[in-house]
Amino acid sequence: MSAIEIIRTTDNKGVINPDTLKFVKSCYSLHKQLHPNLLNIDENQYIQLLQEICLDGHSHFCIILKSSDNSQRTLIGLCLYRYFNNTFNVIKFDVLDMFIIENERNRGYGTKLMTYLIDEAKKITAPSIVVQCNVDNTDAQRFFFRHNLRITTFGFSARNLDTIENSQQSTVKIIKLTDDNTGVIPDSYNELLLKAEPIHHQLRTMLKTRNEYIEQIKIICQTGPAHIALALIEDVVVGVTMYRMVLNMKHFKHFYCDDLVTDETKRGSGVGHVLMNHLKQEAKFYGADKFTLDSGCQRQQAHRYYYKEGLVIDQFGFSLNF
Repeated sequence: MSAIEIIRTTDNKGVINPDTLKFVKSCYSLHKQLHPNLLNIDENQYIQLLQEICLDGHSHFCIILKSSDNSQRTLIGLCLYRYFNNTFNVIKFDVLDMFIIENERNRGYGTKLMTYLIDEAKKITAPSIVVQCNVDNTDAQRFFFRHNLRITTFGFSARNLDTIENSQQSTVKIIKLTDDNTGVIPDSYNELLLKAEPIHHQLRTMLKTRNEYIEQIKIICQTGPAHIALALIEDVVVGVTMYRMVLNMKHFKHFYCDDLVTDETKRGSGVGHVLMNHLKQEAKFYGADKFTLDSGCQRQQAHRYYYKEGLVIDQFGFSLNF
């Protein structure tokens, strides 16, 4: 009778346990099947990248081992997940990679892995689990639907980071409030954050207010690190964007936009385009070759705008609320 073990290979600081290194190295051949871009790096570079990903303190790597009657353990799968503070979920538990080798599928091992991930999410009081899935991966989509996950967001990406000037470029001023490396927001920007709060609430109604909003945004940015930038016309805040630069196996350097909102009274005036240009510039600054964002399935007007700006849907965001 075969037994299954799901082992987290990283400690609380994200350091890979040396006792698991033999199996982690074997994950390279599995991970390449999920992300063909990994063919461009060798096994040692793979281990180095994995360690860098996990050292953010919020990411963890798991291996799935199958033990036979003679106690020999065989690697049959892997999982990489990340959790962090954001403005929508409070704590977002994001499954980046989830893979079971083909000849071991449909035997309940994926279900055990999903149960393990749900338990891990509940331990940190995350309200849900989120899994990103390529639009053409129909096998994975069927698996997620079978396990009661549903599509709640579309994942958009901008592969072209060239900026296009418009007539509003000269009248809209962009101010980035966070330090480029640490995400720290100086207290001198507190007044600007208070001005940004009502605009931000148009997108994220569950955000806190006044001084609690300031504290909430500072914690999110510092622990990410994440960044926040404001669009102003004269001294009036007319737009807000939050974003972060992280490492993962799919993109290597992944520039992700958490929030992008223009004051509802200024939509259609070009403010969003100026913010979009800022995101493209920041993605290039951090060394990414594209940027991505998620948008709720119900936000049709936003989707039309993203397509107008050259973004396309390349992922579905599945989630399960607890």
